[in-house]
Amino acid sequence: CRSNCGQFEETGENRLVYTDLFNEYTKLIEGILEQKLVAAVPGFSMGAFMKTLDGARKDELALDVFDLLSSLGDFATFKELMLAYRKDAASAAEPGTRLTIECTKMKLHREAQEDGDIRPE
Repeated sequence: CRSNCGQFEETGENRLVYTDLFNEYTKLIEGILEQKLVAAVPGFSMGAFMKTLDGARKDELALDVFDLLSSLGDFATFKELMLAYRKDAASAAEPGTRLTIECTKMKLHREAQEDGDIRPE
């Protein structure tokens, strides 16, 4: 996304290159999803999974998961994502506008301390 977001503009008109990028993005996402599902679910078949989804009633589906999966194949959502990446990239170029969070490892003591003394980190 980051390498192609510069090609997107916030206009009502969609350029032809958007379709090519959307098709690449869709193939990439579908490939990753299928790869992860095949690794996680023995005997998984994307074709059988798609037939199950097509035949399922809406009340049988986890709607938030289904909505997320559906949005991955939606052009308007893709364009919004690319525009958000573009805006993020532009704001990252401006000093002081980037939010960063730094984390350090914390030592976790699992055993109970009986004597009440402070344990050094």
